[in-house]
Amino acid sequence: MARTRSKSSVKPVGAVQAAIEILRYLANSTTPLGVNRISEGVERYPSTCYSILKTLEVEGLVTFDREAKVYGLGVPSLLELLHKTRKDDRHFQLARPTLLDIAARFNTTIMLSERVRRDMMIVIDYVVPDRAFHINVTIGQRVPIIRGSMGRVVLSHENLSRGELEELFNQFNPKAKKSDLEAWIRAVANAKTQGYVVEPNSITEGLTALSVPILNNSGQSHRVVTAIGLSQQLTNVKQKELGAELINLLKTTKASS
Repeated sequence: MARTRSKSSVKPVGAVQAAIEILRYLANSTTPLGVNRISEGVERYPSTCYSILKTLEVEGLVTFDREAKVYGLGVPSLLELLHKTRKDDRHFQLARPTLLDIAARFNTTIMLSERVRRDMMIVIDYVVPDRAFHINVTIGQRVPIIRGSMGRVVLSHENLSRGELEELFNQFNPKAKKSDLEAWIRAVANAKTQGYVVEPNSITEGLTALSVPILNNSGQSHRVVTAIGLSQQLTNVKQKELGAELINLLKTTKASS
């Protein structure tokens, strides 16, 4: 499995980068793994992987089965870190009762995503309507920032140059047509004016996503609230109603927090 890295003006610290790759590789595995298997998967020397794994074991971020000689994620320690970061989700947590009501009325799943890298978003929380049928999402799901409504609404508040937008787009679409690039850049610019972004067939055919940014005091957005529902139910009228409700809710929650 080849490694992929986002471009950055800051030189990455090799050991830290390798540790993150190992943790992600273990997270994607259905069973604990030995050093050699991990080494092959992340394309690092076995000795490097061994040293990093032993350090992660001491910190509780991985576990080691001494009989089987395999490593797995240290879930309790990872959950401890996750729990502590939930303090930053106060807008979503304060709004949760109202979000559940909105999810039920519009028959949508509403999720919270965060920008974790220059080029990536990750789902960190969600609410679903209390119905037999609803759209499932997975916490930890990663989405390239150029795809879908959530990344577009984040980038619309970044004031990036055209060159920077082109670089991000071409990173994931190296063979895309010039017209596709132009359409995407226009869509990013329009997102800031409208206040939310609608993306038909965002995740799969027949589903529509609507994303609203959570703005910080500098007017930037690293977190996004996204509602996902059936396209046939989220008509243009419903989209406007849903967008307005989510924008007003986030403004009210920010003012009271």
